[in-house]
Amino acid sequence: MTEAGSRPELIVLDTSTLPRRASIRDNPLLSALLRIAKATDIKLCITDVILEESTSARRRAAEQAISELKAAVRKLGSLHEESGGDLYIPSVEEIVERWEGDLRSSFSILETAGEDARLSLLREANRIPPARASGDSAIGSRDASIWLTAKRAAGEQRVLLVSGNTSDFAGTNGLRQELEEELSEGELVAYSASVDATVSLLAESVIPIARDVSDVNAWDGDSDILMQATNFVIASTDETLDYAYGQIDNKSMEVRREYAFPGGRLALIALTSDLKISPLDLDPSDAGSRNYPIIVDFWVLWDDDESTSIDVDRIRHDSSG
Repeated sequence: MTEAGSRPELIVLDTSTLPRRASIRDNPLLSALLRIAKATDIKLCITDVILEESTSARRRAAEQAISELKAAVRKLGSLHEESGGDLYIPSVEEIVERWEGDLRSSFSILETAGEDARLSLLREANRIPPARASGDSAIGSRDASIWLTAKRAAGEQRVLLVSGNTSDFAGTNGLRQELEEELSEGELVAYSASVDATVSLLAESVIPIARDVSDVNAWDGDSDILMQATNFVIASTDETLDYAYGQIDNKSMEVRREYAFPGGRLALIALTSDLKISPLDLDPSDAGSRNYPIIVDFWVLWDDDESTSIDVDRIRHDSSG
């Protein structure tokens, strides 16, 4: 864990650190980084080029998945004529728009300056790192634009560049030497090769503290957990209740990750429960209620004053039973 004086004030994440599939919430390390950065006033960013590259990759993955699914439905239809009639297949644009929204809500977007865009092309033409030769041609204008955008931001704050592209950005002791030598006095850019390594720079992974499930009822966020779990079940099942009462029963709780950092502590907790759903005018113990096994993943943040805040990460059906 870094000392306060050397902690980054701004972190730039490269495309290689972002999920290729699923959502940011499905990546516990990235979820932890988002929350630790927010708690310690560190700005998490991607550049406009990274945004474009990541959404483009998601578009290609969606096109391939939808094409394969449609082919499978057609094949199944040739075996059974009623197969797949009511199957909902999201459009490519829906998938891309949701992913772009996820990125924009999670990170600040650094715009590439016009001059940096021009210099990026010149660096590629001249094979200046992080651009490099590739056979008789050259590649790396995208990486060069990311580097120049991070370097520009470093004129005002300490910057950490996070990229799995170690061959172009990494040196023996961190940032590649040629890039280090470009930094002017006062420009501070450090390098990290992964989200995992970045979380380790900012916080210490600690042995989770055992907590009783009764703690859940004591936390202010419990009502939010209940509300979100109830809405999830109604939206993802055949429940058609306009109004519903939810009650969490038979709880078990597992602390999956825990981190300590200056000013606080953060834990990822999995709550496994039966959620009992019933209409508002029906007592939960009546026969008209229905039970849904669910797992709720949520983060709990403790500050130095031991006050807590809760952020529900994701909810899913428990199929283990």
